[in-house]
Amino acid sequence: IEHEHSQIISLPIVPEIEANELEQEKKNKRAEGQCIYCKLAEFEASNVVFETDNFSVVAVPFARFSYEVWIIPKKHIKTMLELNASAGFELMQIIKRLISKSEGIAPDYNVIYHNAPKGTDLHFHIEFFPRTSDWAGLELGAGIIVRSKTEQDAIEKYK
Repeated sequence: IEHEHSQIISLPIVPEIEANELEQEKKNKRAEGQCIYCKLAEFEASNVVFETDNFSVVAVPFARFSYEVWIIPKKHIKTMLELNASAGFELMQIIKRLISKSEGIAPDYNVIYHNAPKGTDLHFHIEFFPRTSDWAGLELGAGIIVRSKTEQDAIEKYK
């Protein structure tokens, strides 16, 4: 698409990606007794790109896309509506920084907001990634995603 645009979508279903996140979160809560997202920055300490007072930016090793990072609130919240004005401003500064740092990787990027579906307890988080390539046969046909950059590449780019 040759112009800047946004899409804000609310669906009457829980998409497969979020359904999988919810299932993994439930399994982890049963096994560990706490939210996996609350512990993600600790689990992936070597992959923390940077932190602010309210957020950790993590280059997750299970990323689907090159240069993908997740913005995870340090406080367990379900939706971005739970952010106060200060935390909301901080979040926008983080996104602005990531967009600025991603220049030169690709002209396009995605910012995906994962709010908890109604009646669930998914930890709100954001996935950020430049659009570096088009999917081909393996990705489209088998659902196996190939990324050419590691989490270390993302850390170096966004620090």
